Amino acid sequence: MIQTWMISYLEIKKRGPNAADLLLLLARFDNRDIWYELVESGRHSSNVPDWLKTAISSELAFKISVKTLIEFSLLEAKPQTGSYTIHPVVQDWCLHIAKANKNVNPIQLNELAVISVGYTVPSASDNISLWGAFYSLGDLYSHQGKLKEAEEMYQRALKGYEKALGPDHMSTLHTANNFGNLYRD
Repeated sequence: MIQTWMISYLEIKKRGPNAADLLLLLARFDNRDIWYELVESGRHSSNVPDWLKTAISSELAFKISVKTLIEFSLLEAKPQTGSYTIHPVVQDWCLHIAKANKNVNPIQLNELAVISVGYTVPSASDNISLWGAFYSLGDLYSHQGKLKEAEEMYQRALKGYEKALGPDHMSTLHTANNFGNLYRD
């Protein structure tokens, strides 16, 4: 089975390298529900690879790449929701391929997936753990020197904490403090 998938993957790379790279990114999402707007949110990354820029340049471009993956039975369409699924075994295989292939940067793929998910989350949520995730992403970006991205994450966390917990809550104040340190830097 793995040999068959590898032959398919190499053929996909020949036909459309964007589709092959896209498959490795899609494997990082929930395998039961992948849709264009989710992947397109990766455009917020400060390091969007050219293949992804092309694949998400329009919904049509995305569907063309996805169509290739469907033709090779590596992805399945869910017409009722307009989304796609990837079998868990295929997903695991894709994660293995990304790790084993020296031409693939799995850390970049992980970052793109996190950014995509983060920007897809509705801002109106009162889920405190969500604001904690934005806060943590802000810390991560800050430590990586990605100050613009850190600012956006801290801003989302601060708004959420202020709304859900109030302006004097410790989590709100910690976020405001880190926001201030970010501007100082």
